[in-house]
Amino acid sequence: YLKNGDVAKISKEGILLHRELSSGAAAAGALREVPSLREYKYEEIKFDVGDDVIMEVEFESQKFCLPGIINERLAGSQIVFRELESSIVDMLLERKRFYFVGCGSSYNVGLSVAQAFTDFVGAEISEALNSVALIDRNHYVSPSDSVYIFISQSGTTGDTYQALKYCLERGAFCIALTNNRPTTISEACHATIDVMAGVERAVASTKAYTCQYLQLCLLAAMLGKRKLDMQNADVHITNGHGSYIDAIKSSNPAVCNGSLRSHKNGVSYNPGSAGAGAHGLTAEKYSSFISALRALPAGIEAALSKDINEMTNYLIGSKNRCLFLLSRGMEYATAVEAGLKISEVTQVATKVLSCADLMHGPFAL
Repeated sequence: YLKNGDVAKISKEGILLHRELSSGAAAAGALREVPSLREYKYEEIKFDVGDDVIMEVEFESQKFCLPGIINERLAGSQIVFRELESSIVDMLLERKRFYFVGCGSSYNVGLSVAQAFTDFVGAEISEALNSVALIDRNHYVSPSDSVYIFISQSGTTGDTYQALKYCLERGAFCIALTNNRPTTISEACHATIDVMAGVERAVASTKAYTCQYLQLCLLAAMLGKRKLDMQNADVHITNGHGSYIDAIKSSNPAVCNGSLRSHKNGVSYNPGSAGAGAHGLTAEKYSSFISALRALPAGIEAALSKDINEMTNYLIGSKNRCLFLLSRGMEYATAVEAGLKISEVTQVATKVLSCADLMHGPFAL
């Protein structure tokens, strides 16, 4: 929670923070003594914006940043990532393993999108990795068939940066997904995807999570659609047929942009071969995904308009300071993120269980 230029002394008595104020009635160089970390979080938010409802403001801003991402990424029915060069997209099409590395909410984003990369891209392995656990487990890096996506709202998360250095030293291809640039993480990676969430000023993080999730779902859908188009084209490329390749490129540039390459002995280029079979994007899935994207702004409005005061008051006022969240499948990651947010904001202890864990754990005992 410290900012550049802050000087803090942490002791048994509390936290002594020295910060020069940019504006306001307080004099520059004012000293504040904060008795506990919980109070420090609360005062930090008020100190920054002078508004008791900053969390609500951050929630409401999702009405603008999420549709803004859709407008930026969607060109007709095609998904575009202008910051990724065609050579990088080609490389991603050939990779079989996708790893999502982060801490806290960023790790939960990886949990939530891993299945999308299996279903849409046909990845053989799609896994979320905690930044610290990656190093502690001496994670094996396979540079030739893997890509690592490092997720950090700030772009400066220390543990995630250490995990990034670990992977780079072992030859991994790394992509940053950050909300700020240039940062230590974005500058060290081979490519960067902008989260486009706008300034994140609240703790706990709110819109960064949903924007990160949306960006990665869009990336998975774009890669899956590119593979699907290449499969449908059924192109066989033989040495010496450059004019034929050029004709295909000119007739369908959206499909073939930078993706066709010569192969010896007439071997067909099939970028969908990795993980082909039960997994992979179909035309029907892609059409449904695009329709869901276009309906998302209305869904956000509806979700944010719901009255949750009764549930909120119960959580805060209840003497039982423990909350269990149950889910399974793709929604398990949503439950994990919800539990983290509730713990951060209300100080209520949360425990997330899959339905199977509940049956074989507490119920069985």
